[in-house]
Amino acid sequence: HAYILEILEYMKDNCVFLEPDEETLDIIIDRENLAEDASLGAIENFLTVTKQGYCVQYASALCLLLREQGIPARYVEGYIVSELAPDRSIRDTVYEGYVYDYNFHAWVEVWYDGIGWVQYEATTGDYYDRMYPVDKIDPPQSDEDDPIPPVGSDEEEEEEEEEEKKEMTDEEKQAYEEELRRKEMIKKLIRFAILLGSAALIGGVIFLIAFLAARSEKKRDLLIRRAKDGDYPDSERRFVALRLIDEATELLAIYGLSPLPGEMHVAYAHRLFEVMPTVFGVLPNIEGDDSITPASFSYEMDPEKLFLSIAAEEFGGGISRAEVKELAEYFSRLRTQKKRFVSPLRRFGLHYFRHKL
Repeated sequence: HAYILEILEYMKDNCVFLEPDEETLDIIIDRENLAEDASLGAIENFLTVTKQGYCVQYASALCLLLREQGIPARYVEGYIVSELAPDRSIRDTVYEGYVYDYNFHAWVEVWYDGIGWVQYEATTGDYYDRMYPVDKIDPPQSDEDDPIPPVGSDEEEEEEEEEEKKEMTDEEKQAYEEELRRKEMIKKLIRFAILLGSAALIGGVIFLIAFLAARSEKKRDLLIRRAKDGDYPDSERRFVALRLIDEATELLAIYGLSPLPGEMHVAYAHRLFEVMPTVFGVLPNIEGDDSITPASFSYEMDPEKLFLSIAAEEFGGGISRAEVKELAEYFSRLRTQKKRFVSPLRRFGLHYFRHKL
């Protein structure tokens, strides 16, 4: 910072800021009477020979001298808005103004670790007095200039109403009371309508959520029943089988029992059998374990054979109606395990919003 101030002090004492033409606002450099050194660059000529310039020369010189010393600096160009006035249509702290060509300016920004880029004004002389004229900034009005009319209290308004009522005739008082009752009734009706509409909207949303969840559940029940009863034409056999496979695969993923990377069908079947033996019709001999429901199934299921038939169907078809029936039974039994693998809150979301359980 001290080095920057030394440079600015040098340019202030040794360089002349060129005034713009009053009519055209152009910067005119008297090059005929200035013997520039052709071997030097523009900035070197400015600092050592001509010593005349405007904001571009001042900012460029400061930026290059700082970079020469390894100080991170950058040259910046933009505009300075000086003719400002508060925009009272928004609030007094918001100002508006116009930007003209003669507002063009150049300055320098220097990097400070832990702070960032800090601006430095390189141009010296009476530059600030011209670019930042105080008399052109319209200050916001004070409360004394733009007073806010006082607002009466509720008690004062009631007193005024009582005074007005005293001056009314009996017929005017009766009409006035009726008008007050009518307005109060309208307010109550509006509040009731809003309340009724909100309740109807909430009820409609709840009904729609429950209806969609029930419809999805009904579709799964219908799929299982059709597969078990064989109530489908041969042309739909593959469709029914793949639907059951997809539903069972998705359910196992929800349970956190998806196939491991590289796990083959037979190995996957044996792993599921160890985790859920009751799904395959086998009641494990575990006392005191309430998480496993006693088997109520009429027959045991061979997991290896089941998953080999699933693999055969996935790779081109060939599953029989009996295997489709067994697949439906397998999916039906999987659904009974949801309380064991899924928390109540997650079951609620999966059932009513994702339509999976």
